[in-house]
Amino acid sequence: MDIRLSRIGIILLMVILVLGSPGLFGPDVVAHSTTQEEEPEPPPTPVINVWYGNTQSFGSFGNPQPQVTILGDVDNATSLEYTLNGSAPMPLTIGPDGRRLQDEGDFVIELFDVDLLASNSVVITAKNDNGEAIATATRNLTINYRRDVRTALPFSISTWPATSSLYTVAQVLDGYWYKPSTGTKIVIEDPGYDRLLAIGDMSWQDYEVLSEITVLSKDELHCTGDELNDCGPNSGSPGVGLVLRWQGHSDTPISGQQPKSGWLPLGAIGWFRWSDDPNYNSVRIYHDDQTSEYGPSSNLVLGVPYMFRFRVVTQDDGRPLYSLKVWAKSALEPDDWTVESYGRLTDPKSGSVVLFAHHVRAEFGPISVTPLGEQPQATIVSQDFNTCSIDNNVWEFYTPVNQGLATASITGAFSGNARLNISIPGGLPSDNHPEKNNNKAARLRQSVNNGNFQVEAKFDSAVNSQYQMQGIMVEESDPSNFIRFEYFSNGSGTFIYTHAFRGSTEQVFLEEQISASPVSPLYLRVVRNGDHWLVLHSLNGTSWSTKASFPYVFDMKKIGVYAGNAFQPSAPAHTAVVDYFWDINNAISPEDGAQNSLTVTAGAGGSVTKTPSKSTYACGESVQLTATPDIGYSFSSWSGDLTGSVNPATVVMNGPKVINASFTQNTYDLVVIVVGHGNVSRSDPGPYHYGDKVTLTAVPNLGHEFEYWSGAVSGTDTTVEVEIKGNTTVSAHFSGDKQVFLPIVIK
Repeated sequence: MDIRLSRIGIILLMVILVLGSPGLFGPDVVAHSTTQEEEPEPPPTPVINVWYGNTQSFGSFGNPQPQVTILGDVDNATSLEYTLNGSAPMPLTIGPDGRRLQDEGDFVIELFDVDLLASNSVVITAKNDNGEAIATATRNLTINYRRDVRTALPFSISTWPATSSLYTVAQVLDGYWYKPSTGTKIVIEDPGYDRLLAIGDMSWQDYEVLSEITVLSKDELHCTGDELNDCGPNSGSPGVGLVLRWQGHSDTPISGQQPKSGWLPLGAIGWFRWSDDPNYNSVRIYHDDQTSEYGPSSNLVLGVPYMFRFRVVTQDDGRPLYSLKVWAKSALEPDDWTVESYGRLTDPKSGSVVLFAHHVRAEFGPISVTPLGEQPQATIVSQDFNTCSIDNNVWEFYTPVNQGLATASITGAFSGNARLNISIPGGLPSDNHPEKNNNKAARLRQSVNNGNFQVEAKFDSAVNSQYQMQGIMVEESDPSNFIRFEYFSNGSGTFIYTHAFRGSTEQVFLEEQISASPVSPLYLRVVRNGDHWLVLHSLNGTSWSTKASFPYVFDMKKIGVYAGNAFQPSAPAHTAVVDYFWDINNAISPEDGAQNSLTVTAGAGGSVTKTPSKSTYACGESVQLTATPDIGYSFSSWSGDLTGSVNPATVVMNGPKVINASFTQNTYDLVVIVVGHGNVSRSDPGPYHYGDKVTLTAVPNLGHEFEYWSGAVSGTDTTVEVEIKGNTTVSAHFSGDKQVFLPIVIK
């Protein structure tokens, strides 16, 4: 071989490698100049379907749970996310997930009360990524939300509204519920795992539900077996019924899923459920996986309307009693309950009603909810703090830290502007921070029974420095279990905030800026019905805005106001100035209207003088009271805000007082002495009082004569009038023996 040719070949080979080999020594010049790669095939564009429309409104009839649900499905999507009011994107699970997301493409967006405004923008984004290209689709939604409406009992739906108006009376939690163009009933058309429709409000407590339910068919798509009674490991067998005291999906006992698939805490499910063994088909009440009560074996015929009557009543010991009966609509209602079951003391004390269809296609007819019994009310002492000092019979000042440095006092008593001041120090090794497992807030609290209430507090202080806080606090017997409803500062703006603690477990229900700068006064209301809580805010005490609506099981023992700060050692000092704290149903009017006055009344028979005599007194001023009886009377005792019989008496004006002096009328003796032979009659047998007048009549015996009176009266008239001016003695004098001669007639 010619060596030169070999070298030329090597050179040519190198040129080819350099110019034609992509990515090895340089760019693929040949490819770019002579060849075009094929563009990747774009994937199908996702299609987002929102079942109940692009504009949805929630809360117009109440809040059956703390979250709203937006239901839909998506086709041709490998990922799905949403934003709320421009927030960071949140990922969504695309079904099926074996639970709430029953079918392929299903999704559920859950928006909680704490994150919702009155009008909200939700943007759903779906992407389809085939590894070479991405197709994207979006859907823009408007979500209107109200938390200020409560549906009062009794409540009923005789004819279900059209699907487009369904959210005016109910909230769909899962599944596609619709109203046929004819008829009065609502239908769950796509059977699956826990198809739920909620009515009412989380504040409903003791009530009874009557509903007509017809199961049209079982779930042929998702259930197997001869009787379609095996619907998968998470579902078990089909069933239908009602849920009482519902409080929303949660992370218990199923956690970490989107959407939330837990169902506890729960009141109870009253339902009919089929079983693989027909002997176990029955009406039953379910509380949780450890607690269910079964009625006798029975059957529910497909296509036949049945009546479900389900009630919950709180017993004297605090436990709820659930009672359920089910009967064919064409038959007479049975007298006895089919099954009854007690819940636990820790079960929810309130909650909404849910129509419940589990792997069945069913229709629900008219439904009514009737209240049962009076609900327990918390007895709360109202106070405008218009007192000389804190009433220790009502209030306890408690601060776990900084004792002697954190203080509570009253200023301006009886000036028309009395206020409570809770002052906490700053810059110390320990702050007064109410946090998990360590509630260090300095608080003025009173003991209360566990019941419903509506309280309001007015704070005349602003929160100026970062981590200053003031508000209303409720506590259980364990002080690490509490809820704080507060205003706090982030260093510039003022925020309203609600945070619940149970030991190390905590939950924020509200955090919202209400002002870009410090502001006062600040008004705060907390309303509790059962386990449903409302938080309301105002800057003027007349125009109120509902800021939070949420369920929380709580065994209240104490309530009051507090001041707090965080974080040591730079926690700022703060004085929470509280104008009043009261039960709205027992508000003090006029507020700060009382004066430090001393009202003294005297009963019949005397008078009282005050030294000094004033219309109002300074706190701590002493006043001497002197009771002076009228003639014929004696001072008896003091009553009201002064007791005893010391006269004169001294009172210290540490608050308005009403005192009464009682007098008793003296009684006197009238003694009549008869001298000689006769007797004396009197017009009044007694007892006698000063000024009484008594007529005395002297009557001599036969053969004797009345001679004269002596003592308190004088004279010789046989009748005389005696005026009583004290113990009185009168003597009546009669003549001695006198001979009487009778004439003798002799015939």
